Amino acid sequence: LRKGLQKKDIPLEYAKELENIIKIYDSAVNTGNDSLNLILNEKSLICRKMDISLKCFADCSKLDFISDVDIYSLFGNAIDNALEAVINIDDKSKRKINVIVKNINDFVSISIENFYQGEIVLSSDGLPISTKKNKNIHGFGLKSIQMLVEKYNGDFTFSTDNGIFSLMILFNIKK
Repeated sequence: LRKGLQKKDIPLEYAKELENIIKIYDSAVNTGNDSLNLILNEKSLICRKMDISLKCFADCSKLDFISDVDIYSLFGNAIDNALEAVINIDDKSKRKINVIVKNINDFVSISIENFYQGEIVLSSDGLPISTKKNKNIHGFGLKSIQMLVEKYNGDFTFSTDNGIFSLMILFNIKK
């Protein structure tokens, strides 16, 4: 509170509303890519409501070779998958998603990590099988990500070690 204002001067409901507004402002992300900023800010608000920590360390200034629609699809699918995994975790301290994008010489590295509980079963194509009931309309997130990465001549891998799902994407920006 500013100097001269006392706690009793601001009704509690207004103080809480101001606190929420400040948190939203503080959570604004600037990655160097407008499309990704939009996605991350939207997902941050969703995570906050669901008591999930979304941390982003990203320099996406070299992702301009990917169309805005593909950026939205790539990161939107990856973060949605992570959200679906962490929301089911009983231990609230493990409801965390980390998004890291780094520029390393001629490469852009993307890493999205989250905890999960339960078992991840892989299909014959090596991708996880959806845990949702209607598999005819679900389970296409990672397939979509894989297709987008291939479209831009990147490499795509994931691991499921020690209860952590790690999605790793690497683009050679000189190709």
